[in-house]
Amino acid sequence: MHIYMIMPAHMESERISNAISDYSSSLCSKYRNSIRIIIVTDREGDTAMTASRLTKGKKNFSVMASERREGKGGAIIHTLRMLCGKARLDRSDTVIFVDADDSVKGTQISKLIEQLESGKYDAVIGSRYIKGSKIIGKITMGRYVASRAYNALVRMLFGINLKDTQCGIKLFKAGALCSVLPRLALVDMSFDVNVLYELKVSGATIHEAPITFYQKNEGSKVNLARQSPQMFLTTLGFRISRSRFNALVPVKLKGFIYEIVKGW
Repeated sequence: MHIYMIMPAHMESERISNAISDYSSSLCSKYRNSIRIIIVTDREGDTAMTASRLTKGKKNFSVMASERREGKGGAIIHTLRMLCGKARLDRSDTVIFVDADDSVKGTQISKLIEQLESGKYDAVIGSRYIKGSKIIGKITMGRYVASRAYNALVRMLFGINLKDTQCGIKLFKAGALCSVLPRLALVDMSFDVNVLYELKVSGATIHEAPITFYQKNEGSKVNLARQSPQMFLTTLGFRISRSRFNALVPVKLKGFIYEIVKGW
């Protein structure tokens, strides 16, 4: 069994060093011969250069830098296509999506890996809002309200009975994840809903596990005024695309609107 951890990183040169140091000393030490951590970034800013410098000589790390920004979802989809398409993944392998800010420590991820390896689930996602979870650090009221409102929208539109679809740590069995890859299309922050909904429809079992989450506000690129309406419109459009009303909207119009929203 191998573990592939995909870490999208856009303009994270100031924060990614903590994640690399943490995962190197925790996960790479524990899963020495089986884990590969793939940092996916772009040429904008110093993230690619910083990540390459900090991972030099670390055999468990690799850095993929594209010429253009692909968004969180785009970066993950591109990496998954590479892994699944080249038949590198065994169905029992583990694929992890994790944010680059070290908000979820390697010791926490190890516990989630153990839960996935129990064989009971196709996916295990970390949650900040269920019993047993803990948030260390201050989450702003605006961010909390936006998070809870978006979760209510997702639960209403998709019937996904999860309290934290946007937490930055998710683990999957490769077989379940690669089976839904052709239906993954959202490249922005709404990508999480895309993958969870497709897994739900496919009949995959998803377990929500409590975690200790370290809220990192300094250096955050989250812009609520811009991203909240963007995610709302993208999520609503995605729901329509998976409904009987999809045929009523011209394909060119859907593509035009999505490109506008994506570029905000």
